[in-house]
Amino acid sequence: MYFLTVDEISFVDQDIILLIESKHSKTALLPSISDIKDGLIKMILFTNLKEISVANENLNCKPILQLTSAKLTGLITTDSGQQEMEDFIELNEFTRKQIKLIGNLFIESKSNKFTIIIKRG
Repeated sequence: MYFLTVDEISFVDQDIILLIESKHSKTALLPSISDIKDGLIKMILFTNLKEISVANENLNCKPILQLTSAKLTGLITTDSGQQEMEDFIELNEFTRKQIKLIGNLFIESKSNKFTIIIKRG
């Protein structure tokens, strides 16, 4: 048996638990690439868990990678629509490199069935 740590948990229903891994930046719009990679590794682990139990109750999990920054305004998730994405990117004045990174992260999250949240924090 191996015990993994996560930054935050939240129960959605009696049988669903959110496993939230957070990465933060105080000075940049996004956390560092190394922090994001660390978060992605945990998402790979969390999406491949065979069993999660709390108090001997088996639960389904929904992994979430939360990227926060004190410099951000607004919020987007992998469930956000195209217009929300464009508004968020324009509002926060992301560089082309950052826009590409966000796009690649969202593609990765959808392919591997985890959620990404990018917000002020």
